Amino acid sequence: MIKLTHVSKSFDGGQTYAVKDLSFQVRKGETLVLLGSSGCGKTTTLKMINRLIEPTQGIVEVDGKDVMGRNPVELRRQIGYVFQGIGLFPHMTVEQNVEIVPRLLGWSSCSKRERMQELLNLVGLPAESFAQILFTGAVIDRSFRTGLNTCAAFNTLTYIDRHSLTICQFVNF
Repeated sequence: MIKLTHVSKSFDGGQTYAVKDLSFQVRKGETLVLLGSSGCGKTTTLKMINRLIEPTQGIVEVDGKDVMGRNPVELRRQIGYVFQGIGLFPHMTVEQNVEIVPRLLGWSSCSKRERMQELLNLVGLPAESFAQILFTGAVIDRSFRTGLNTCAAFNTLTYIDRHSLTICQFVNF
């Protein structure tokens, strides 16, 4: 469960707010969409959930615990979190990008490879065709990038058996 209670974020000492007095709760199995124009606080809100930035006021809870009392690295490993477009490493292959979380958690090479193949196939990117491609944003289209980000999110959820997932997906209309 993710819960925000009267959460605000100001970057200038309270003169203006990126997020002001936001409260919501997302229970297990629920989906919440933060929808709004550029600059309205969607990304700032998601960053406060996993402590990439800290709220100026209010309480952010994940699984009933205030995130401010938790180790930020451990917290981030427990929440599948993917930024569209910047969550992947351009100097790594597709396989290496998909296997980051399991590598950090000490999975065997065989287990990492099996899961990587399963996830790539799940999002329509057959491992035999895509695993060894060097990820470079200049040559990879949006659907490919989205598929890889989805794999990274599934990795986090599956490997650590968590139920929270936040995805920052930028869509231009």
